[in-house]
Amino acid sequence: SIFVFPYCRPLKHAIDMIKVATNSAEQTNQISLASYCITNYSRCSFYSGLELEQVKSQSESCLEAIAKLKVDYIYDFQTLMHYSYLNLLGVSEDKYVLHKNAEMEQSLLDKWTTDKNRLHLAIHSTQEMMLHYLYGDFVEALHFAQLAEENRPELAPAYDVTLIPFYYVLILVALYPNASSEEQHKYQKIIKKYTQELQGL
Repeated sequence: SIFVFPYCRPLKHAIDMIKVATNSAEQTNQISLASYCITNYSRCSFYSGLELEQVKSQSESCLEAIAKLKVDYIYDFQTLMHYSYLNLLGVSEDKYVLHKNAEMEQSLLDKWTTDKNRLHLAIHSTQEMMLHYLYGDFVEALHFAQLAEENRPELAPAYDVTLIPFYYVLILVALYPNASSEEQHKYQKIIKKYTQELQGL
């Protein structure tokens, strides 16, 4: 159920299931599954609209728990998400860097590219897309929206699938007034496509 719920059920139900799955995985010493559950608990809490300060506190606890389990690739991913929360709170030195520094972030991206980890690459681009849009940098937001769409795997959690078209439309609407006639025509087609996609979710 932990693999199915975030893909097809409301996040509130997914969070409840993740709590149960985390306890079960820890009790049966399924380390990788426990790490997966912990990071998804943090993400579902964020996407379900929990206050950012609470998400930040929760994410810190998740990082500590995953560090104890010693599952590095999950820890790296949770670190990326944690810095996304910090950036939204405005407490990071660089509001667009999703790690302790740009070099460490790039190292992660290089690793995920080498491993062909499309899901993590898509989620990174989605977070960057969201940050750039919320901070008013619509041109860069569009760049990351395109990357997120390129890397989006066929199977991805429902909240990730929804975020990409949702912000893609908002970005194009923001860019539309100053776009050329050719670009506006292109944007209209994309907006129509993603609006229909959102209606079908």
